[in-house]
Amino acid sequence: LVSMRGKPVKSLVGTSIVDDSMAWLASPTPYIGGTRYVAPGFLVWVELGRLAGAPFDLRRMQVIGQPIHSSDRVNEPFPSAVDLAVSNAGLAVFAAAPPLRNIPLVTAEFGGRIDTLALPSASYAQVAWAPDGRKIAVNVLTFPGMELRLVDVVTRQSVLLAKSPSYLGAPHFRRDGRSIVYSEKPWTPVAVTYEVDASGVEPRKIPGQPGGTLIGAARHGDELAFQSVDLSRGIELWRPGGATRRLTTQPHSAFVDYSPDDRWIAWSSNVSGRWEVYVARADSAAAPRRVTDFGCVTPRWTSSGRELLCRGPTDSLIAIPISTHGVEVRAGIPRSLGRFSMRDEGDFSFDVSPDGRHIVFAPAPTARAIRVLNVITNVADELRRQGERGQRP
Repeated sequence: LVSMRGKPVKSLVGTSIVDDSMAWLASPTPYIGGTRYVAPGFLVWVELGRLAGAPFDLRRMQVIGQPIHSSDRVNEPFPSAVDLAVSNAGLAVFAAAPPLRNIPLVTAEFGGRIDTLALPSASYAQVAWAPDGRKIAVNVLTFPGMELRLVDVVTRQSVLLAKSPSYLGAPHFRRDGRSIVYSEKPWTPVAVTYEVDASGVEPRKIPGQPGGTLIGAARHGDELAFQSVDLSRGIELWRPGGATRRLTTQPHSAFVDYSPDDRWIAWSSNVSGRWEVYVARADSAAAPRRVTDFGCVTPRWTSSGRELLCRGPTDSLIAIPISTHGVEVRAGIPRSLGRFSMRDEGDFSFDVSPDGRHIVFAPAPTARAIRVLNVITNVADELRRQGERGQRP
């Protein structure tokens, strides 16, 4: 919650103009969007594609009571953007979301063919390739909620590792591929980081974790990278049982990837006004080096540690040669590996195979025409009635 005079107050959900003099709500949360204030005291938003709301005390600037979730689905053209309009009097108009689409997982060989993995039909999202090259961790949208699955590249068998009624952050392999870490409800004040054994043991909450959202994990050791919900703290590195240290104070930094030997860390930041890739020594206080100047996000190291891949403009995949000496980083001349239209769930959308020859990603869905507009004359009253009766608006 931010006052119109620019002073942060507290973090809530969504994005909304409360009125033209009081406050507005802002959140980079990928599963909450379109928050609107309805006088005299109600918030309406879209959570995981469903219309939701809760009573709101404007004087205390606080959500009161339990949130109410409708079964009506609202169209979301891209993460955090929703086709919803709500008047001050509570008239709501929204585009009905089409049925959840199946989005496959595909592998692409640079300069070669693109293959669709023969997996059960599902809506696949963020991915991570295991160090041995045999398995891929992938998030699956199920509505409501998400699942984390481990896919065997050879046998095409899929194992359920974790399931949540909420949103899951991107998976990260750690401990040489023996386990996977991820956040539940990322980019919210209640984000929690879990670790699950790659063999399918029940996920466990990592004890003593700092506040914030998991944005990266060391490949061999225990170190984890976190960022605050409002992207203001820079990147904080933490080991279980140890103190938190600051890698960079750059605000709006995310998408951390450790080099194959864990000595270097790459990430994206829009501190310059555009998302670019930065690199720094993991164990040094030396200033980070920006290695792109054309706009690039979600960096991924290749297994050699001498190249970074990132998503550039117009769906291009860019390779950047990297050389290091001491704490110094130098970037070579970037080259394009081709254009790949990838699904964007606000997190890691692709990964590189250990042999450096392939990438895996979920393709971006094709746009669908909106055929149904729903109208609710008083959305606050309708949601309250649903909460009391358990009925659809």
